[in-house]
Amino acid sequence: MFELPSFFNSKLEPFIGKVVSQKAQKAQVGGMGWGHRFKVRIMGTYSENDNVEDKDCHSAVVMLGVTDGSGAANRLKSVKITQNDIVFGFFLSPDQNFPVITGVMGRQNKKHLKNCGGKFGVGSGHTSDLKPGGTGKNEFNEQNNMPTQGLGNDGKTGTGEGKAVNDAKLEAAGLDPKNQEVSTNQDPKGFSNFDFTGLDQDSIKEIVTESKAFAEKAGKDLSNLKDTIIEEAPFDELKGVAERLTPILKETAESFDIESTFEMF
Repeated sequence: MFELPSFFNSKLEPFIGKVVSQKAQKAQVGGMGWGHRFKVRIMGTYSENDNVEDKDCHSAVVMLGVTDGSGAANRLKSVKITQNDIVFGFFLSPDQNFPVITGVMGRQNKKHLKNCGGKFGVGSGHTSDLKPGGTGKNEFNEQNNMPTQGLGNDGKTGTGEGKAVNDAKLEAAGLDPKNQEVSTNQDPKGFSNFDFTGLDQDSIKEIVTESKAFAEKAGKDLSNLKDTIIEEAPFDELKGVAERLTPILKETAESFDIESTFEMF
């Protein structure tokens, strides 16, 4: 026991204990209590042979580090303690009251451990809420930690596998799939760049209005031309002319439609 006066005018008493199962503290761990608290089966206070259930063990408060944040101004880190962890702390009040967790012991690889079983035996930290993730079911934290492989469980994330370039689609779009240059996309068919340097907004609007009027008039003239041809052409020449002429006239009229080019103005 340390000969140091505590806030409660008593000697500071340390403890080591094991966090009990999540089931015995479901309400607190599930966010229905206050603070970060965990029920701890303290070594020396409890034994393998007592009749104390997990739910009746000490509830210890977690002391956060100065880089963890208190939550003020939304500055915080989550506490990474789970069931079956071995924790260290101090009693801040006489008669083993007000236990505070100040640290957690890192787990060793299973191959170095022999589970003695019982109330203080080695147990998994995984729960119904904490399931194995990208590193699988590895539960140890020591100098020979295994490197994480990123998201997912197949180890392929970030390798580029299955992300091959679709050469067929690029070729269909008129692009060379082997071309490594950037910003080489071709302008769409019929696209025109207009130089409006030195023109004010009123002048630009006037140009757009005139262009729209021209496109509308050209479309009507072409439509009238089709009707004139049908009316004046000999009967034999008229056969099937509508089917042949209409698509051509339609494409020609649409080529004068520059309205969409000036939509930004």
